[in-house]
Amino acid sequence: MTKLQVEQYEYGFDLINKIISGKWKRNIIYSLGIQPMRYGQLLRFIRENTARKHPLSKKVLTQQLNSLIANKIVIKQSFDSNPPKTVYSLTPEGQQLNKLTLKLSLFGDDLAKQLETNDFSIQFKHQTQPLIDWQKKQTLSK
Repeated sequence: MTKLQVEQYEYGFDLINKIISGKWKRNIIYSLGIQPMRYGQLLRFIRENTARKHPLSKKVLTQQLNSLIANKIVIKQSFDSNPPKTVYSLTPEGQQLNKLTLKLSLFGDDLAKQLETNDFSIQFKHQTQPLIDWQKKQTLSK
């Protein structure tokens, strides 16, 4: 008989934080929130739409996708075709998580403005509202 493995968290948010922590997971979720993508398409899309010093590697994308799949955020669909085709998309839970993380990010944008003083400033590489608007535009154009 196998022993039941138990992970304990203080709150449900701690589990969510564990699931989305990782340098590229939020980018993957935001990208798949626009539309399902094949592996190479997702890799190119993230590389072209993020301003990071070190681009996303294939190894890291694979690791982060596998983690998101294991946590029921992303689904991998393989199609029997020639050549074989694999598409990644958000599960219903992943779609809900995408909306929640965008709302949290908007809250962070607003909170940053309130925390700023004459000698303290918070800067973001990206603003959230344009991402939401762009995501809606891409979704509508499908």
